[in-house]
Parts: sequence; structure tokens; C-alpha cells
Amino acid sequence: NIKYAQNGNQAIKIFQENQDIDLILMDLNLPELNGYEATKEIKKIKAAIPVIALTAFYNEEAEEECLKLGFDKYMTKPYNEDLILKTVNDFFSSSPIKV
Repeated sequence: NIKYAQNGNQAIKIFQENQDIDLILMDLNLPELNGYEATKEIKKIKAAIPVIALTAFYNEEAEEECLKLGFDKYMTKPYNEDLILKTVNDFFSSSPIKV
């Protein structure tokens, strides 16, 4: 099941109501509350939740900052389905997602 949030505040609310979520793909440039702040709040609720940062622009300093702030992985757009599935499977290596 996939949940979709249109902004950072909604992402936090969805996670509060669905703490059984296994992984979050978080865009960094969200309206109302950006992905950095939303992730910080989500990690306060459940620190172990894997969060993958998504951004349109690669920047080495931004990647380092994301990892310091609690993101578990940093990915840049565009990306393809195979790369997303491989990245997600890396977090669930004991029971990989089948395509």
C-alpha cells in the first residue's frame, strides 16, 4: 500500500495515523513544510523508520546534510523504476520486493 502526501505537514499527519509504514520516500522541496523538517518530525515519532531523500539536484553538501539530519539514503531525480526497487530492497534484504 502506498500513501501519498502533497506537503510536509500532510506527510507527518499520515505517518502519525499509519505508524506501520515501512519506508518513506521524501521529496526535499515540499510546500508548507519542507522534507527536511517533515523528516525531523517523523523521526521524533519513530527514529527507526527508513527515509530516503529525493531531490532534483545533486549537491554533495546537501547529501551530507541529509544524512546528518537522519535521512537514510539520498537519491536524485530522474530515477528509474529499477533503481527505486533496488534501493527499497536494500532496506528489506531479508524479504525483498518481487516485481
